[in-house]
Amino acid sequence: MRPRALALLLLVVPSLARVAPLAADWESLCAARLAGDSAYLRAQSQLRQAELALAQEERFYLPYLALRSVSPTSPGSTSSLKVTDGALQSSALAAELRFENLFGAKVAFTAPFLFGGSAPPGLGTPSVTVSRAIVEESAADLLRARADLLRAAASVEKAAADVRLGLISDVLDAYRSARVVASHRKNLATLERLRDVTRSASDAREVERRILQAQRAILVAEAALEAIDAGVRAEAEALYPGVRQLVEGWVRALPRKGTLPPESAELEALRLELAAAERQRSLWFLPYLPNPTLSASLGYDLDKPGLTWQVSLLFSADLLDRGERAAEASARREAPELARIGIA
Repeated sequence: MRPRALALLLLVVPSLARVAPLAADWESLCAARLAGDSAYLRAQSQLRQAELALAQEERFYLPYLALRSVSPTSPGSTSSLKVTDGALQSSALAAELRFENLFGAKVAFTAPFLFGGSAPPGLGTPSVTVSRAIVEESAADLLRARADLLRAAASVEKAAADVRLGLISDVLDAYRSARVVASHRKNLATLERLRDVTRSASDAREVERRILQAQRAILVAEAALEAIDAGVRAEAEALYPGVRQLVEGWVRALPRKGTLPPESAELEALRLELAAAERQRSLWFLPYLPNPTLSASLGYDLDKPGLTWQVSLLFSADLLDRGERAAEASARREAPELARIGIA
């Protein structure tokens, strides 16, 4: 069976890519090819990135812990540590525990430690800060992250299946080429014996021509055999029966006429993208709005002592552009229909 036909089988029945191992030799050959296949390794890397992106959206309850240098007078802004004329200037290190995507908001607990300068080292003003965009789209981001994960997982399966199909094709080619070489050599030996007993000049020329054809066929078959990996050539004879049974099992597992194959990961991913596009279409006007970020912080001043609080509103709006906002709004309105066409 040709590799293209094998690939068509896996396209119709994707679950056939995950087949029980044939033998230890097969598994070792597969593992070696997977370890050196760039498409498979790239798909695995993309899968890890997709898993992390989804975890950032779903596992919002897991915190980040950071240590950064900040300004001693404003712990919310970063600052470098400075040494002037051999003396360490007033500086601060802030330990920050933060949660992201917590219902669309970011929550940070900050505790700065002051040192350097003329003042003795000590703890600065601890604070908690909550910031959130007025209109956020974390639900759509979550749906798209799930769609990306489905596609990444399907890409890993496809890359692994491609490697296995290539190995199966090489096993079949190696077995066939070895048999062809043996057959041509047997035929060559028969022709050489025939040449020794042939007396007619015309018959001898015909036998010689057939000998040259057999020798050429042997060279072609040996070249095809040499092009296959040495490890596969060594195991082709032992692996052939199992590989043949495997392919025959794939053929038997094909869905009957009139039945639909199971849905693909791409179709499920498109449905998730449709749901995300529907959510974003309901906010098609968002590109035209400033969508400000609201922040609120509460701190405890250890020097006074007493509570301090602050509320801030940060926004930016383009009054004139070159059509970027209109293009983004149009894309939001058209995305659901495009997703429906993809599903259809």
